[in-house]
Amino acid sequence: MYDPKYLRGTIRSNLAIMRSILICLALTLTSSAFATHTFGGEIYYVHVSGFTYAITVHYYTKTSSPADRPEIVLIPGDGSAGDTLPRTMETYFPNDWKLNVYEGVHTYPGFGRFTLTFEDPNRNQGILNIPMSVNEAFCVSTVLVIDAVLGPNNSVRFTNYQHISWYSGAAFFHETMPADIDGDSLSFELIDPLGDGCDTIPGYALPSTIPAGNYCEVGVSSGVFGWYDPVLIGQYVIAIRCTERRNGELIGQVTRDMSLIILPGATATNEIGAKPTISISSTVSGGLFNIRTYQAGVIAVMDVQGRSIRNMRTDGDLELVDLTNEPDGVYLITMVDLQGISVSERIIKSE
Repeated sequence: MYDPKYLRGTIRSNLAIMRSILICLALTLTSSAFATHTFGGEIYYVHVSGFTYAITVHYYTKTSSPADRPEIVLIPGDGSAGDTLPRTMETYFPNDWKLNVYEGVHTYPGFGRFTLTFEDPNRNQGILNIPMSVNEAFCVSTVLVIDAVLGPNNSVRFTNYQHISWYSGAAFFHETMPADIDGDSLSFELIDPLGDGCDTIPGYALPSTIPAGNYCEVGVSSGVFGWYDPVLIGQYVIAIRCTERRNGELIGQVTRDMSLIILPGATATNEIGAKPTISISSTVSGGLFNIRTYQAGVIAVMDVQGRSIRNMRTDGDLELVDLTNEPDGVYLITMVDLQGISVSERIIKSE
């Protein structure tokens, strides 16, 4: 007859050994383990006139990767051939992240529901919650509804960059910071990311199941992702879908497919570090803002539609952000320090 105390001790010992093996394996992740270039992306649109929409693709990639994309092909979802979108902007961030922005215009044939997709072969190698991830494609989709009764729609935009996440105690957070200029009702959910042929990825699992025993969720109304007690270091992928409703009816959807990077020393028992602080004051001249960061890093300015307005490096000194030539409105100022920790503040520019 087995001694229950012996069994419990043996199980705990075996689990500890297994966790140590898994952590050692994860610690061997190097730049070769993330051999390809994809971190994440999303698709936005703005109504221009009639059935014509301006389309923007945000694609986050590895800066040092030789697999660069000066242009991409967007499938507009109306049965027409794909549209080639040129890259119009590159924004560089610490820790080898780059945001590529692609833009174009498409005219739809009439009313209907259209699913816009962008696919790129081969996700990164070694993603912990996607089996054989390097053999899976990256695909992101957005839904556009053109309805005669509901009227034209401008998609929701996420005003927070994908790579900006933070710890609070043992919990890992990412804020999408949604902005919808039409004032539509927004709701959020976690869905399976898409792979080859823009189908769901076989064997995909939520990060909280690697290993099992912790928990993750996205706030239904806030769009804030929380992962409580992440354990194993490495790269994970999640997809956050925002659904827009107008008068109770579906008017659009935007999905953020993104990577979560859990680093050594930034696990559930260790915080990444204190969030950096910034102080902002306006000058006498309208549109000029003094920003004090107190530490080295990058300052990024975005408008409420998610467009990058300014990017600058800072050594922790007083920096001047000039928005005098920008329209009045709300802007998001984000400071990312050299460890990748960030803090964001909203400012209002008015004459």
